[in-house]
Amino acid sequence: MNNWLLGNIFFDTTRRTLVVDTEQLYLEPRIFDLLLALLTADQQQLSREQLIAQVWQGRVVSESAINRAVSLLRKALSQLDASQPYLETLPKVGYRLLVPVTILAPAVSTENAVGDATEDAAEDTAAEFDSAQDSPVQFAAEAAIKPLSMKSNVNLLQRSGWWLPVLLLMLLALNLYWPAQHSAPAPASAPAFAAPTPRTSDEGVETQLSLSSDGQWFSYLQHEGGQSRWFLQPTDLAKTATSSQQRVQIEVPDGILRFTSLSPDRNWLLYELCQLQDCKLWLRVSPIVTRAGEPDINGGVVQNTADQPLLQLPFDSQLQISWQQDSQAFYFRQRPDKTKPYALSRLELATRSVQQLTQPLTPGGDLALAISADGSKLAVVSYLDQTKSVLRIYQRQSMSLLAEQQVPFAVTTITWQHDAQLLFGCGEQICRWEVAAKQIQPLFNTGATPQSLFWQAGQLWYSTMLHKMEIWRQPRPQVATVAASEGNWPAPEKIITSSRIDWMPRVAGDDLVFLTNRQGEQQIWRRAAGQNEQFLATLPPPVEFVRLALSNDGKELVFSQQGAIYLLNIQSGKLQQILAASAKAAVVNFGANPGQLIYSSTQSGDYQLWALDRTTGQSTQLTSQGGYSGYQWQGELWYSKYHLDGLYRLNRNGEEQLMLEGFDKINWLNWQLKNGELYFYQPGQGLLQWSVATLEVPPRLLLPTPERFMHHYQWTRDALWYVKRAQTQGDVYQVALP
Repeated sequence: MNNWLLGNIFFDTTRRTLVVDTEQLYLEPRIFDLLLALLTADQQQLSREQLIAQVWQGRVVSESAINRAVSLLRKALSQLDASQPYLETLPKVGYRLLVPVTILAPAVSTENAVGDATEDAAEDTAAEFDSAQDSPVQFAAEAAIKPLSMKSNVNLLQRSGWWLPVLLLMLLALNLYWPAQHSAPAPASAPAFAAPTPRTSDEGVETQLSLSSDGQWFSYLQHEGGQSRWFLQPTDLAKTATSSQQRVQIEVPDGILRFTSLSPDRNWLLYELCQLQDCKLWLRVSPIVTRAGEPDINGGVVQNTADQPLLQLPFDSQLQISWQQDSQAFYFRQRPDKTKPYALSRLELATRSVQQLTQPLTPGGDLALAISADGSKLAVVSYLDQTKSVLRIYQRQSMSLLAEQQVPFAVTTITWQHDAQLLFGCGEQICRWEVAAKQIQPLFNTGATPQSLFWQAGQLWYSTMLHKMEIWRQPRPQVATVAASEGNWPAPEKIITSSRIDWMPRVAGDDLVFLTNRQGEQQIWRRAAGQNEQFLATLPPPVEFVRLALSNDGKELVFSQQGAIYLLNIQSGKLQQILAASAKAAVVNFGANPGQLIYSSTQSGDYQLWALDRTTGQSTQLTSQGGYSGYQWQGELWYSKYHLDGLYRLNRNGEEQLMLEGFDKINWLNWQLKNGELYFYQPGQGLLQWSVATLEVPPRLLLPTPERFMHHYQWTRDALWYVKRAQTQGDVYQVALP
């Protein structure tokens, strides 16, 4: 049986529940049948006669029974979403649903159908989660859709990439945030596909896929062993061992190569190069041009030529583009910094003029885009929240809206298949939007997160990425003072590893608490000294990025989710909500006094810090000029801000002082203030320590950035506990789609 999305409400037909965010309502059988009849009716409209025939199987039924059923359904829908009417009574006609309806493929379930209203609703299952960004702004996440019956038999090579932690953390955070009730495997009638064909096989990870419109060449960026290499490769390379066409490596000046692309006519190359934090987008004549008289391939490696600068790019913006098919212009996303949403623009190559096309309406902005083959329509993915996105199609010239579809997962890559079909990545699958039918259909399992998609002549090309993270312990040296040299430190040791993702270590005494997705859900686990890891709790759905804070005695753990604050008792594993979502809580820490929590919230406008008295349940606002992540020390409040770099102090007189100007705002996640010692991370340097008792002495470098450091860490008296990026896998694949 299909699942449905009606307006903002997810209808789980397997569990007979209506779900919005953390709320769910179980439908008694009669109300369930009524809603299902409306959803499956022509134009979602039923006459009273049709209603009696389908819901009561034609039996004689009183008007009061019909009115009661309709009233209960209307009440249930309104209880979950009072922002709009869902059900309309048509006098002397019948009833009609008023909201947009989306058919979702059914979830596989081994549970028996629920027989009556006295049975409990099935438990919500939390979404898997891969990792988190360093930015306070959290981006859209990928849906954790259950695998289809067709599985790829392709062996993925073991990889390791050079990757910037921010990029990896963002991609990880985008993988498994979603409630399992949004899972949607394809129905049995779904088309069967041949196994995808791998088109790359290098050590490392292949990303930034682009394809020429003639289908003869593709471009990708390969990362391995701390190095990045850019390749152009013939699509039939494996079939032409004796051909003169060979893979071409593209060289660029020194710097961080963050983005690469081949134009559809394969006459142009685009690349983004960052030197320090100065990032520019460059244009180069391609070595595989189709125009006569242009340079040809020479020896397989093309030397740097006279490149043309196109754009100055923000360092905190991750570029994504879609070429116009005539290669005369391209569309791209950009944001000023990590606290601002993405907007879409168009750049004309001939004039270098840039036209902004969208004004972001949501915090994450417009995350993905694709221009149609004829250039008449622009597909845009807008981030709503960490459980849903909106797919929109605009008429290109007027930017008038042609079609819109809300989906119960976040989308980060999209491509046109046909004029009325769009393909996009959904978790570890490829999904298709049938625009005219308003249907979303999962097509096949990719085995990893799709990073980029291209459709060409009946073939889908895509690149994937698989990640693994481990928890390590770096013992401190025996000496009190450590020079800024990694050689003075003992060798680190691996503490926690699995085939999945383990992150966010929090340590008190002999107890290590961490997050993991090893059981297919985002869970909190514990490892006490000398014991095996053990499960503590599953995070309540819908799962988003979670930051953990552990009490000094290791007995309690606190975190926020969807604006609410939760407290976990470590010994019993009991998880309880102690502050409602209306508090709009973000970053939570334990206060200096027993029973007190310090948390940031937007309940008074911008982010400010508040103190919660757990005994009375009362909250008191502490800051008025901004505050995001804070600790108390000797009667004073030390804190960072959401929008600005810098570490601030609110003294006993209520005066705000800037204490450390170079304190990067990414430290909101892991910085510590314990016993007068402040520990934080400085990008490009490493982990620093500063004694707040001697403010005149500047911070000192405690430890250079560890290898493959993921910025999830905690200092204890004798060690640094941190997350290390393990091997990353990824390849380019090709598969035929009907």
